[in-house]
Amino acid sequence: MTVYEEALQANAAYASSFNLAGLAMPPAKQLAVVACIDARLNVEPMLGLRPGDAHVIRNAGGLVTDDALRSLIISHKLLGTETFFVIEHTDCGMLTFKDEQLQQRLKEETGQDANSIPFYAFSNVEENLLGQLKKIRRSPFLPASIDLHGFVYDVQTGKLSEVVQPEEEVMAEYANPDALVPTDWVAENMKDPKVRVIEVDVDTAAYDTGHIPGAVGWNWKNDLETQLQRDIADKEGLERLLSKAGVDKDTTIILYGDNNNWFAAYALWVLEYYGVDAKLMNGGRKKWIDEGRELSTDAPSYSPSKASAKGPKKDLRALRDQVMDHLDKVKKGRGALVDVRSPREYSGELLAPENLPQEGSQRGGHIPGAQNIVWSQAVNEDGTFKTADQLAELYQSQGVTPDKDVIAYCRIGERSAHTWFVLTHLLGYKNVRNYDGSWTEWGSLVGAPVEK
Repeated sequence: MTVYEEALQANAAYASSFNLAGLAMPPAKQLAVVACIDARLNVEPMLGLRPGDAHVIRNAGGLVTDDALRSLIISHKLLGTETFFVIEHTDCGMLTFKDEQLQQRLKEETGQDANSIPFYAFSNVEENLLGQLKKIRRSPFLPASIDLHGFVYDVQTGKLSEVVQPEEEVMAEYANPDALVPTDWVAENMKDPKVRVIEVDVDTAAYDTGHIPGAVGWNWKNDLETQLQRDIADKEGLERLLSKAGVDKDTTIILYGDNNNWFAAYALWVLEYYGVDAKLMNGGRKKWIDEGRELSTDAPSYSPSKASAKGPKKDLRALRDQVMDHLDKVKKGRGALVDVRSPREYSGELLAPENLPQEGSQRGGHIPGAQNIVWSQAVNEDGTFKTADQLAELYQSQGVTPDKDVIAYCRIGERSAHTWFVLTHLLGYKNVRNYDGSWTEWGSLVGAPVEK
């Protein structure tokens, strides 16, 4: 019996007991998979998929060619897939030849010039896989919200190994890569006397439970704000804080904290406001702990230094009257407002994050014209920032473009400082201000316009 005859016989048996007529067109798991054509890759059982669960696109090498990209766009836009897998594998046939070899063979066998046909042979599976993921991320027709993963399948063991872009490569693509350091760098340099690691947490008690050895702890309530009137620390107060931490003009300041660096970003914004450079540790306290790195409960003491601040750089900060004036720019399309709070805060259902007391402002809602781009959309599950391409798509798709004057706000200014950092340092926007008065101020202003 020929292969053809076997196939027809098998299909007849399959059709005789067919019971899948009720399957919906959209895949049940909202998943699309691009995988190599290799016959050893049995994609469905490999991933625990049943009929109707996913779209499976087969292409030599698991390559995201224009045609595969076309299928992914249709899959997402018309059929609702939200997760993409790209699967390549060990012992791939694409490793065994070069394009010019196959092109020459075709010419010899057919007499036709095949140089216009790209076969995309490659020599390294992991590097090639990362390149395919980048093609998906850089497509203007697919959103940054796609949950994208790449795997190498071992044909000897049946196991999948996820491949991710090295953190250093991701960071190198930011507008200001020097504004971030990875946890590896901190581990290697935390004992350098010219490096000062500073922890700033939402939970002001977290530092005492364990922190990076040698790290200074700053309390955002007591150290970064004035105690009588509501304002950020003044210049003299900041200089005293830096002096106590042993920071001088030659010190590299590394900031990190809990909640994906909320108040670490706020501290960096305050420092820059007064002309003091600093960096964030990518991933913050969570990533350091998740990696099982060393913690200490000892509070270090440093010799006081001669610290000096400058400024202030008033173009980094928006006050309420400036926000009021900014509304006209937003209406005319020359400005943007970014509300980085949760959707329930933005809608006015909540006045604060769910885990906090619902107080702080008299009214709920948002500033008219503000786009709700939640701060957490800028970070990965491990707390590190998303790629430059993902971040650019996230903001620009909602009209927050580099040519506009941008003001970010939240409830008290720390989450919006996180977004200010993303727009300014990672994407290179030139005109971004943090409205640290935020909703606790705006939501209590008599006569201030509010939308829900």
